[in-house]
Parts: sequence; C-alpha cells; structure tokens
Amino acid sequence: AELSKRSIHEIDGHQSPMAYGIDSIQALGLTNELALALEIAVSATLFQERSNITAIAQFLADVSNKVP
Repeated sequence: AELSKRSIHEIDGHQSPMAYGIDSIQALGLTNELALALEIAVSATLFQERSNITAIAQFLADVSNKVP
C-alpha cells in the first residue's frame, strides 16, 4: 500500500502488485526488504513468479514458518 500510495483498504489481494503501479525495480527493493525483515532467502523474481498479492503473502508465510 505504501509504495502504491494507496490505503490498505484499496488493495485487492487478487491483483498483481504491478496493477498498483509497482515496477520491477520497486518489486526487487521490496523483495529485499521482505527477505531482511523475515530473515529468509527470497528469490529476486518473487513478484514475477507469483500471480497476485495473496499468492506472494502465502508463499512468504509458508517459507517463514519453515525457518527454525
């Protein structure tokens, strides 16, 4: 929501982040921030590999739960 300058209530999880104006450079920066915050390895192509925001969130939840 912050990168797209929209309210969290305006974000539809079934949409691609790119639908909200997130470009590939911003997506890469966000991927790096998520990896650091969650202390996990995240592919640089995460946003291209997952079709929508919900799929990205589910992947991150699944991966972060596997880390001891």
